[in-house]
Amino acid sequence: MKRNRLKKARKKRKTKARRTQPSTSLSDSALKLLRAIDRNWFIFVVLLILFLFLGANIRLNFKREWPVWFQMQHLNPDAKLYYNIAENIVDGNGFLDTFRKKEVLPSVGHPLLLAFFCVILGLSPATFAWVFLFASFVILAIAIRIYTSSNTLAICALWLYAGFFAHIRWLSANVESSIVFAYATLIFSIICFYKSNFRVLWAVISGAALAIHLLIRPLYLFPMHICFIILLCVVLYFYLRKRHLGTPKFVQRWFLLLATAEAILFLTSSYSYIRYSDSRLVTGTYGTYSIYLANNIHLNPEAKFRSRAKHPKAFDEEFDSLIDDTELDWEQKQKIFLQKTFDYWKSYPGRALRGWWWRFRQFAGVFSGNFSWKQPLTVMHTISAWTLLALIFIRMIAAWINKTEKMRLMYSAGLLFAALLVSYSAIHAVFAYSEFRYVTATIPLLVASNFILLFETRGIFVKLWFAIISFSPSDEK
Repeated sequence: MKRNRLKKARKKRKTKARRTQPSTSLSDSALKLLRAIDRNWFIFVVLLILFLFLGANIRLNFKREWPVWFQMQHLNPDAKLYYNIAENIVDGNGFLDTFRKKEVLPSVGHPLLLAFFCVILGLSPATFAWVFLFASFVILAIAIRIYTSSNTLAICALWLYAGFFAHIRWLSANVESSIVFAYATLIFSIICFYKSNFRVLWAVISGAALAIHLLIRPLYLFPMHICFIILLCVVLYFYLRKRHLGTPKFVQRWFLLLATAEAILFLTSSYSYIRYSDSRLVTGTYGTYSIYLANNIHLNPEAKFRSRAKHPKAFDEEFDSLIDDTELDWEQKQKIFLQKTFDYWKSYPGRALRGWWWRFRQFAGVFSGNFSWKQPLTVMHTISAWTLLALIFIRMIAAWINKTEKMRLMYSAGLLFAALLVSYSAIHAVFAYSEFRYVTATIPLLVASNFILLFETRGIFVKLWFAIISFSPSDEK
């Protein structure tokens, strides 16, 4: 009884205390919320929203008639193939081509996204492309803001990024939106990986982002496998020969990142072999055909190949006869195309190298073979690439002079993205197409590396300027 009375008394005291406390108004709670928000991030979000909805470049060729024009009947053959595969996935027919019926398949990434967003959720291809493009803009801007802590650099990077797409019609196959989104997501995850001081969680997230990127664009599987093997050898060396020192944290986390990507790709490839007895989900069948398109005896490297219309008749006859051969499966066709490609490089290395070098210049933007002051896209691309080269040169000189800069060089995300830009461009150049619709795939790397390196070199410029203005002849004595 006494206990119950004590409890009731306590409750009365608490209710009295609550009644006596002054009530907080809505304006007071709003002020507390504003104080809790980081002012710089709030300004960045406002600027980002204003830019996306009011910026002149955000129109990106999405004209008023596009929602009607860009429907299924207006899609190009590649986009119809992707959509057909997505429908087959949802209907339970498997990862099959029932549109061309030639087993010419991409990797699973883009069709899987179409299956979810377009077939299941019912988005039109134009809406799908716009949503993913919009998301890539936001993700890239946030990534650069996280790395640089500068609203100015982030918005300038977004302006440059939007400027590229304002001058290009790149949605004809619809897959470009997935590719650009995958690049932006990979850049964001790696930047968070760097800024978190290489935490395990971000290593796993970045590895997953890399795997998704490769399932959309399997072009870079081979170099990723090479990097994984190199890091595995380094880890084993430290474990077997220098166990008392331990593997450096930097190497451990990068190995975990690549191991996560390899594990996801291995599981996907294993399911592909169980389901289809081949690796179509990971590698697709597009790659080998495209390599052959750019590396064969019938094409003249001096006549820059851009479209099927420029194919010589002999090339069309040979290519079509192989593609239409019903007695060969796609793996046998791949072997034939690869063998013809190797024979071409062995027999005509000079011609093959000239063709590759011309395409590489288009992707890298350096000494671009189709540079024209009249075309804003080529001007932006080439100037951005030259700016990137200048920033890399400054970072290298600073690292050579200053020991602390050497350590920063190792942990520089900007140099990593610049290296990826060059290596991706070199790999792209093996394939036939070099028009700017395909160059756009590497533009997120070009923009990110430029602005991250610009942020990293600001301190170097200040030091050099201070050294110049503080120098006087009396210092020599």
